[in-house]
Amino acid sequence: MIILPFVTSRFFSGPLRGIIYDLNREDYAFVPHDLVQFYSSILYKPIEIVNLSDEKNKFFFDYLIENEHIFLSLPEHMNNFPELDLIFKYPGELQSAIIIVENSLSGNFNNLIHRLLDFNCMYAAIIFKGKFSFQEYSTCLSIIENLDFISIEIFTDYENLEELLESFQTIFVSYKKLLKLIFFNSPNSQKLNSGLPIFSITKNITEQKYYNQVSSSSMNPKIEIFKESLIGNVFHHQKIIVSQYGIIFYNIEKPSVFNIFEVEIKDLFNDYLFFINWYTKKDEITVCKDCEFRHMCNDSAEILKRTNGSFFRSSECNYNPYLALWSTQPMYRTLAESGVQNDEDGFYINFDVLNTIQRELHGVEKQ
Repeated sequence: MIILPFVTSRFFSGPLRGIIYDLNREDYAFVPHDLVQFYSSILYKPIEIVNLSDEKNKFFFDYLIENEHIFLSLPEHMNNFPELDLIFKYPGELQSAIIIVENSLSGNFNNLIHRLLDFNCMYAAIIFKGKFSFQEYSTCLSIIENLDFISIEIFTDYENLEELLESFQTIFVSYKKLLKLIFFNSPNSQKLNSGLPIFSITKNITEQKYYNQVSSSSMNPKIEIFKESLIGNVFHHQKIIVSQYGIIFYNIEKPSVFNIFEVEIKDLFNDYLFFINWYTKKDEITVCKDCEFRHMCNDSAEILKRTNGSFFRSSECNYNPYLALWSTQPMYRTLAESGVQNDEDGFYINFDVLNTIQRELHGVEKQ
């Protein structure tokens, strides 16, 4: 019998731990580095040559079998189990858009929506900045409801909650494509209606710093996200931020010189910042390429290029892979505090500092 992998199980290593992406179940599990190495060493080999009399090997083997990461097959049946198709495919130039509507519906919102559909954009989040009447929200939804969009999310400031909440509790019946309503800048994060997808969040999504933050709950090992991570940045690739007037943004606070009514998507790639943010993979970005979450992460930090050609984030992530700690956890330290330099001047690890901290926190050192 030959040991074969379940192709939707993907194994990676971070500085302090391994991880298994269970793409089929959209879940992940942390495992020791030794298990990742054991897994790699036994694939496509006869089970007879695996030393299962070794207690650790037997434990690892049983774990992989029980959690459906490997299985046994007769050699003559090996070709019956094809590899996972890793080519990311989307039938259009844009997957989704963030639309910024500020102060009023002036501008041609209807034409903007149709222009997005020219690129086969199927998903949109609309951020309303300022005060709007309920009728203006309804107008936006009415334009979209009978078009080919699959779903829409609406974001509006918490200051509008009192006058809008009751009306929005009825609007989900009329507009089936409205996926959720979110009030941002709230004093707390909570679900506002037990039966409807209406939420409040504390973060101000009109500020770029909101988008530079990821969390363990935002990590999602879906097959399509994994595939997309192999060709570009999951947050930026085939996504766009655009105002009601058609102005295309690099990020939520930084407009470009391009207008969606005047350019084709392919024209954006003449702009180097658009190009590197769409097509630079986490595997090419210092720190990110060491992180165990790199193929499921959707952070949106701007990507910058050093004079030596290497890439780095414009802002530090709130997860430190060298300590396996989130910024919200006790004992967290920044990269600099961990002995890691990651800026426009270069990338460097002071292993004396880092290993000392790792021993203090976990009793181990970077591998």
